Amino acid sequence: MSVLPLKINDQARVEGAAYRWMRLPDAPPLLGFWRWIRADVAREVGQFGAPWVKGWILQQGETKNLTSAQQTALAAWITTLPEGVFAIEWGSHAFAIWWDERPESDQLEAWAEQVPELMALPALALPKAKVAQARVW
Repeated sequence: MSVLPLKINDQARVEGAAYRWMRLPDAPPLLGFWRWIRADVAREVGQFGAPWVKGWILQQGETKNLTSAQQTALAAWITTLPEGVFAIEWGSHAFAIWWDERPESDQLEAWAEQVPELMALPALALPKAKVAQARVW
């Protein structure tokens, strides 16, 4: 956990605590980085994004790079979060919940179980790199 401002863009930051779960070193890499922000917080800081689930926007990333299982599980979970949670970030290194720490502190134990389950969902495979064939003369 760290208490840092979340940099939304060059001019906008939102204060809160970031709870991070690190991905295991042997976990397959993800095809992107995503940030979801509560729509009301996004409006306050003049940020826009694609509507995602009720009350949330996708501020960064593309959902096409998440499997349907990841999208479904995250969409169901994100709607259960308390009002104090204002952003979610998910990338190859970590999953983070940004929270203003209102009195919902009893949520931490549930998150400690739920977030690793989300992170463990199978990810889309990285496209295979094309390897140039060496010519032998």
